[in-house]
Amino acid sequence: MGNGIVAENPIPPGIPGHLEGEAGMNPYVYDWVDGVARRKSVEYARQLLAEAGYPNGRDEITGEPLKIFLDVQSQAINNTLMTWIVRVFSQIGVQVEFRPADFNRTREKMLTGNTQIFSFGWSADYPDPENFLFLLYGPEGPLECACDGANNGNYANEEYDGLFRQMRILAQGAERDELVARMVELLRYDAVWLFAYYPTEIFLNNSWVHNNKRHGISRATLKYVRVEPDERAKMQNIWNQPITRPLYAVALIVVALALPGVIAYRRRQKATARHAEK
Repeated sequence: MGNGIVAENPIPPGIPGHLEGEAGMNPYVYDWVDGVARRKSVEYARQLLAEAGYPNGRDEITGEPLKIFLDVQSQAINNTLMTWIVRVFSQIGVQVEFRPADFNRTREKMLTGNTQIFSFGWSADYPDPENFLFLLYGPEGPLECACDGANNGNYANEEYDGLFRQMRILAQGAERDELVARMVELLRYDAVWLFAYYPTEIFLNNSWVHNNKRHGISRATLKYVRVEPDERAKMQNIWNQPITRPLYAVALIVVALALPGVIAYRRRQKATARHAEK
């Protein structure tokens, strides 16, 4: 818990175009109830399946169960996650079949469009919504450009592509924000991506280290780090003072345990000496 934030659009927090609260909620997955977003019920999912021709997860004509295929990288298989996915989809009668393969084979499937569902992530190169929205730009699809395009899902929507071409050349402002919001709405409606989460990071830092605040755009922060050696030496001297109280406590316990024996021994010695004098 606490290692991620639920994603409701492709633009993460801190990037223009990301909206919080009800304005940023994905209405196809959540309802706004009592000031918070609540995921729609399983019953609603069953209703959508029935409307699509798969009541209880079975083809209404053939009776065959609905099965989806999920490509996963064999070196990154998470059995716990896979078990959870199977259990969740079983609630609506949908079967899940995993197809593990190495990265090269998985990438080949993406480039040729020979995949149904797969998991992928993205870290921005620069803090702008364009750096996320271009991942769904039609001409970037491998099947469209016959290249190693960034649109791995091969999403194609003429309205989206037109809005993207307008948006990417505009300066930040209300007009650009409106275009971004419309593009996000198209993506949500078409459900080309199943939004998962924005990962969060927690890290500790010493007081003598500066300019090393981490962020999701670039990991190349080492060259900016500044260290204050005097402050470091001072804190090390404070923190590395020996703690002697446990030693005194142990010594006191040893004395307390040994004292009765010493007293008994002395009494016996004295009694023996008095007996010898008689």
